[in-house]
Amino acid sequence: MKYYLNKQIEWFAKLQQQIDACVVPRHKAILTTYLLHAGYELVGESERLFMPDMMIEEPYYRIFGLGETALREYRGKPAIKKRFYDDLNQAIVLVYDETTAVADWGLAMFATVATMMRGEQLAATGAPVDDVGATYIAEYFCAERWPFDERARLIAEEVFQIGDVKISKVAPEDVMTVEERNAAVRKFLPAKH
Repeated sequence: MKYYLNKQIEWFAKLQQQIDACVVPRHKAILTTYLLHAGYELVGESERLFMPDMMIEEPYYRIFGLGETALREYRGKPAIKKRFYDDLNQAIVLVYDETTAVADWGLAMFATVATMMRGEQLAATGAPVDDVGATYIAEYFCAERWPFDERARLIAEEVFQIGDVKISKVAPEDVMTVEERNAAVRKFLPAKH
């Protein structure tokens, strides 16, 4: 199995196991919303994230790092959608190696957020690239805080990069497509109606 694809599958499987083992109904609801949010986000079904059962009416995202040098805040669904979800599948975004804690207020976690992209895409960001035809992965270690309301709907994403980005070339046998990643993630989502 492709290395990074397997890491993504393991992340979803571990989260599903945490949900299945959870005995506190509120915590289970928060973890379920989180799994669905991550899944719909990765497969490009961003309209589902903004449904009234998933997110409050006026959410905010607070982000530090992940390719930018200043703390950025986005308030309201239109601003969040435009900044984060309109061009989501231009590169392959992954999440893995996560430790998650759930409480009545929401989630806290440490995770690796990664972007797999072609050399020419990476070079366009200003990163040094020695082979524009190769595939690279940019990995960011992050601390995150996600508060949820009384209905287990997302209030905010607060994501803070810790340390420098790690960029490495991906072995040809580990390169994946968006379609491969999406097919793996969809196994953890409800069937389409």
